[in-house]
Amino acid sequence: MPNLPIKRNNSMIFTLWGGVVFCLILTSFLIQRTWVAGTSLLRTHSVVLEAQELYGKISTWDEVLTQEMKNYALTQDPKSKQRYIEFNPLLGDAIDRLVTLAPGMGDPVKASETKKANDDLVALEQEAQYLVDSGNAEAAIKILSGDKYSKAKARYASGYREDKIARDLFIKNKWEQDLNQIVLLCILTGLSLFATTVGWLYGFMFLSSMIEKGQQSIKKQKEESRIVLDSIEDGIFIVDRNGNISESKSKSLSTWFEDSSNSAWHFLFPNDERKAKHFQAQYLDVWDNPILSEYYLKTLPSTNFINGFNLQYRYIPIEQSGEINQILVHVVDTTSEIKEIENNRKQRNLLKTLGKSIENPNAFNDFTADSKSIFSSIKAAIIKNDSSRMLHHLHTIKGNMMVYHLEDVANACHSLETFLISSVKSKSQFSSDYISTNISEIENQFDVEIARITELTGSRNRDSEINISISEYDKLLEKVKAYNANSDLQQYCQSLQWSGVRYKLESLESMAYELAQRLKKDNLSVKVFHNDVRIQPKLEGFWSSLVHVVRNAVDYAVENQDSRIKVGKDPYVTLKMTSSVTSENIFVVSFEDDGPGIDYEKIKLKVKDHGIDTYSEKELNSAIFSEGITSRSEVSLISGRGIGLAAVKYEVEKLKGRIFVDSQLGRGTNFTFHIPLQEISFEPGASNVA
Repeated sequence: MPNLPIKRNNSMIFTLWGGVVFCLILTSFLIQRTWVAGTSLLRTHSVVLEAQELYGKISTWDEVLTQEMKNYALTQDPKSKQRYIEFNPLLGDAIDRLVTLAPGMGDPVKASETKKANDDLVALEQEAQYLVDSGNAEAAIKILSGDKYSKAKARYASGYREDKIARDLFIKNKWEQDLNQIVLLCILTGLSLFATTVGWLYGFMFLSSMIEKGQQSIKKQKEESRIVLDSIEDGIFIVDRNGNISESKSKSLSTWFEDSSNSAWHFLFPNDERKAKHFQAQYLDVWDNPILSEYYLKTLPSTNFINGFNLQYRYIPIEQSGEINQILVHVVDTTSEIKEIENNRKQRNLLKTLGKSIENPNAFNDFTADSKSIFSSIKAAIIKNDSSRMLHHLHTIKGNMMVYHLEDVANACHSLETFLISSVKSKSQFSSDYISTNISEIENQFDVEIARITELTGSRNRDSEINISISEYDKLLEKVKAYNANSDLQQYCQSLQWSGVRYKLESLESMAYELAQRLKKDNLSVKVFHNDVRIQPKLEGFWSSLVHVVRNAVDYAVENQDSRIKVGKDPYVTLKMTSSVTSENIFVVSFEDDGPGIDYEKIKLKVKDHGIDTYSEKELNSAIFSEGITSRSEVSLISGRGIGLAAVKYEVEKLKGRIFVDSQLGRGTNFTFHIPLQEISFEPGASNVA
């Protein structure tokens, strides 16, 4: 086989197969002409045989007629006459048949002379027959033996002989001509068949060579594609309309997936049958609804976590004739990116927590102490199997963690909180060991975060805020008591070790601004009036719960600027935080905003759903501090569970305090808390106990 250039393959194929088709047509034509020539030869041979037979009959019947007529003239034998009468028309028919059998074969002149001579003979013989029948046999014999009859007979014999020679020669030539034509046609047909066969074989070999080259080219392309697929880090494979995966897949897929499944859904979600079935239903929708195929492609799962890898899926349609024929699935490992994002998030949160601890170390120390106290309260609630208290403390500590940007701890609290609420609603039993284990893990996580902050900032506790040691401070109290100083001086001296409300309110102020920024509410103005009040450590639980009041204020009370302007309000929402101590030794904390106020109609619907049939404003104000009462329809890390205010109520009642709510629709809300302060012990070494 010649090594033909690839670019000439198409033209060579058309030329080659065109020649084969031409040879087939020519062969068919030659076979048809050979058939015609053969038929003509057979017909000529048939004519030859019949003509020879006629020549024999004519010769025989001519002699018989002559002899019978002479015999009849001599003997007047009726049989001779009868035989003459019978054979005479047969001779005429044979001559006529000979003329019509092979027209134009003989000599026309000789044929005419022979015919005339035969007519003359017939006339003379009929005359002789008449004379015999009339009884004049001698005259009949004279005619049959006469010169006229002899000449007619001679003319007939001569014409017949020459015509026969001419006819024989014509038939011989025609036979040879047909035979030569058949031979020539057979030779040409053979050559044409040979050319067709050679062309067919050559074409078959050429096509086989092309197919082999094509297969080698495809194999090479597959090998090159395999090299490309194996060299890229991303995963790529193709899926048909039935979800079957093609054999060509990138090597990197084996890092994340097992190669045991041919269906796309079980391949992408091998460990989650529910997700696999969901993906299957969505994938088949792509093909069942061609018009909405692009929409359904966008709804297919785009991420998955499998075998420790975070994977991102992209679905690219492969179209043919304007319709989706296959889908290319592009898999990207985003584990490192997500880890980087997560690390960046943790780093940002660490910097924010660090900043808050440096900005207000007293508040941060209070937060740390309060959180440890709440963890202890949760553990006590677990021992008592008090799910309500667990939820209150868990919700409170979650809020506190969000204030100081400890999001991982807050998320862990949120997940455990969701589990507890689900168990309570479904009235299913939950394992105290499970809750205890989770709380311990959350507390350990909290301790690790605090340890990191302490390591970065150094030890900052209340000791560093007092210029004298605790022992020196106790000696000071003893001397004040020994000299019978007035009670105000004693109380002031002892309160120096207590936390200032200023730090508590400023911490809540900071939290309010950060939460507003997170919720994209930049029209909040917080005003703090602390009045230099200091509080006893016994109020730590109460302070921790107030985070819920502030979070609700930001979430509910901060309205859109445009809506405030429309009703004639200042575009900025004002939140006032105030603390004071009355002459009756009542500690008062209030949170007042000029937001939209409480929508009591929504509260009525909520309390009705909880089986509370009460509708007075006072009773509704009390109801909003019940568990599960919230105007939010969705739960988030900010609000929506209906637990926060219930936790506040619990801490206030624990201190025998009271709550006052004053809200006007469209004008704002004021939450005021009254906490009666107990008498303070002045015993040395007991300054932390109120």
